[in-house]
Amino acid sequence: MKACIYLPGDVIIAQGMEGNALYFISRGKVDVMVGSKRVASLAEYDFFGEQSFLEGTEVGATIVACEMSELMLLFRSDFVYLLQFFPELAEYVRRARTSRSESTRPATRASLAPSTRS
Repeated sequence: MKACIYLPGDVIIAQGMEGNALYFISRGKVDVMVGSKRVASLAEYDFFGEQSFLEGTEVGATIVACEMSELMLLFRSDFVYLLQFFPELAEYVRRARTSRSESTRPATRASLAPSTRS
């Protein structure tokens, strides 16, 4: 994994680019833009990029930092390596992708936030 810092207004990934990483927000907030319309905001513990990452398709939205944000990037080669030890990780990411694809809202949150259920 690689840690990256983005400042407000920085484009993290642009719609139409090749998706070769999963992005995990460890601190900060980003906006999800489709064209010029903001369709969602994501924050700490959220992640994005799973659809293009898993399917090898172009990124479907532009992600812009709206405050200083620290992201952890997991590249495809590292993901394949991790699957040797944590095969359930692939299913978790697939479920998040399916949840977003089937949602009637423009975008939903996929989160790694600690569970608050007892």
